[in-house]
Amino acid sequence: MQSIVKEVLPRITLQEFNIDKKQPRHKARFYVELDWDKFYMQFPIMQELKSEFMNLKEHFGRESEFHEQFTTFLNDTMPDIENIETSQEYIMTLNTQAMRENKTKNKEVFKLYKKEEALAESYKAIQDLQKPAEIIDNSLYFQRFDIDNNVFLPHLGLGKLDVFPLSKSPIQHKNEILHKFHSNPKYKQNFALYSISGAFNILYIPSHIQIARITRTYDYHFSFLYAVCKKVRAFIIDTVNFNNDDDSDQPIGVWDYENVGFDLYNSIQQYLGDEAKFNIKGVNIDLRKPARMAFSIETKENRHILYNSHFKKSQAHFNLGCDFFLYSSAFLDMDFSDTQMQDTAIIMKK
Repeated sequence: MQSIVKEVLPRITLQEFNIDKKQPRHKARFYVELDWDKFYMQFPIMQELKSEFMNLKEHFGRESEFHEQFTTFLNDTMPDIENIETSQEYIMTLNTQAMRENKTKNKEVFKLYKKEEALAESYKAIQDLQKPAEIIDNSLYFQRFDIDNNVFLPHLGLGKLDVFPLSKSPIQHKNEILHKFHSNPKYKQNFALYSISGAFNILYIPSHIQIARITRTYDYHFSFLYAVCKKVRAFIIDTVNFNNDDDSDQPIGVWDYENVGFDLYNSIQQYLGDEAKFNIKGVNIDLRKPARMAFSIETKENRHILYNSHFKKSQAHFNLGCDFFLYSSAFLDMDFSDTQMQDTAIIMKK
């Protein structure tokens, strides 16, 4: 794992998006890339989650969030969709001019073209994009799979309740936490990924769609308009900006300045204390503030507990550092052409 990190990270290059600088932009103007296969898929957590983030029925079937997102998109962009009487194949395209103008809504950026139809000058087929960074906003997608803190936690051998020492002495608690973490080499490898990238998302955009009218006559006549997802392109994206999404302050570790290193046990305690949220029989219980007071970070000179706010203050004071997006350098192409229609068919109109 060390060889992977040493090989990949030194080659990261900060690049600037191809955008119109005269247009207002409230998000990062820069990005970096990490290789999907040579980097992300080398970590155990990604290998173990592969069957989940590539689950066809879960992400693109009738009961998925994709159904709602795509139905809204079609209603916004194809007002005459009800006139379709036969089967028609479409390709998803990207309005490159809208991208440069920092448009952030699906209906402003994406458009379906018939497979045989010529594209307007400013449009480019999703299937022809060379890299995910050509999609320059993390709000442009039709489905997503979040690899967030709650997903990471069991892959580190830990649980939310590990923050509380209960009846154990501080030394017993520390030994128990470290024993859990070191009990499987996969946990340390997964923590290495979390330390580098933090939580991130996999976003999905369909590149090939079939829309068909299905009509049957038995004792009565009925007709359905189906949309079938044939091919999808997925990519990893993360925002590296040290901003807080709500009133909480995201932890970024406990650092030991004396030994110039990362304090593992106390960073785990900080992380777990921030994640002490539970749902028991439909009742939300938030113990983050009591937990932050309850979990014990060992006091020691030159040990510093850092949160997002510390980075933002130093950024403002010293005028150093910048926000950026982190992308996978390539797409994960998923082809469902040979699967049964009902696996990805969603009813659009009756």
